[in-house]
Amino acid sequence: MLFSKVLNITYNYKFTQALTDQILTLVLFVVEDVAFIKKIKYESMKDSGVSEDEIDLVKKIDERSFLSWKQSLFTKIFSFYPKGYETILKNYDWKRLTKELDSLYDNS
Repeated sequence: MLFSKVLNITYNYKFTQALTDQILTLVLFVVEDVAFIKKIKYESMKDSGVSEDEIDLVKKIDERSFLSWKQSLFTKIFSFYPKGYETILKNYDWKRLTKELDSLYDNS
């Protein structure tokens, strides 16, 4: 019975870690796609004759929205993470992940 519990805990730990990896990978893909779409949006605005001031305003709004989304994402990951498995989160380089998200987003 004890052995079964240990196996179950080990399985749940590995499952949670793999799921976290997949979620973070998906987040990177989503940000990359958003950056691409954002680039097309700004180019379309420019091609349509929208003024640079208006485009800059839209860019600032987009940047604030992205920052808010990113903060919300990390807050939710940390607050809703399964109890007892929080140590998994310490294995991730959150500063590097944040820089990657910012870099992908800023490349548009």
